Amino acid sequence: AVPCYSSTDAVNWKFEGNALTKEELLQHERMTWVGRLGVAYIKDLDKYALLVQHGRGVLIAISDSPLGPFTWHQKISMQQMIGTPNTGDQTVFTDEDDGKSYLVCSYGSGRNKIYVSEIGVKDGKVDLLDCKEVFRGQGREGNCMFKYKGCYYMCASDLYGWDGSHAYYMVADNIRGPYKPTNEMLVMKGAEND
Repeated sequence: AVPCYSSTDAVNWKFEGNALTKEELLQHERMTWVGRLGVAYIKDLDKYALLVQHGRGVLIAISDSPLGPFTWHQKISMQQMIGTPNTGDQTVFTDEDDGKSYLVCSYGSGRNKIYVSEIGVKDGKVDLLDCKEVFRGQGREGNCMFKYKGCYYMCASDLYGWDGSHAYYMVADNIRGPYKPTNEMLVMKGAEND
């Protein structure tokens, strides 16, 4: 299952329940591997969407609550958008200024490209509305994004698996870029010694 916990101080945690269960997945597909996920609020449907790496695609599950339970909505292939059916690493970023959410993901083979896709409603379903390549260079993983003083920071790490690595970043005034420096990530201060 995908367990959900909450905390008001990042020290003490409360189990809220299983947001997505294996039983729910098995009703639709035998593939049960899930990874890197995030939740976005979909205002047009008044639902929460959970975007999950699921085998060779991205599963979108929906719920009335960010805590779940989430139910299968649809599984999408990233083939036409990025060239592989699956993503490399992925995360969900919500811009608190306008409430829009985005899937930030890397290329599914080699992770040498990073993309930004707005999450929204297409043909009555939660889907990705676009896809913009914002980085092409050395392989990176652990995609992360944050906004600070009106700028978008695209972050990632070395392809070291679970070993320690550098933390990198690029900056843009627009979420779809261009990110600077172009196709080159800088090492964050404090992460010089991997």
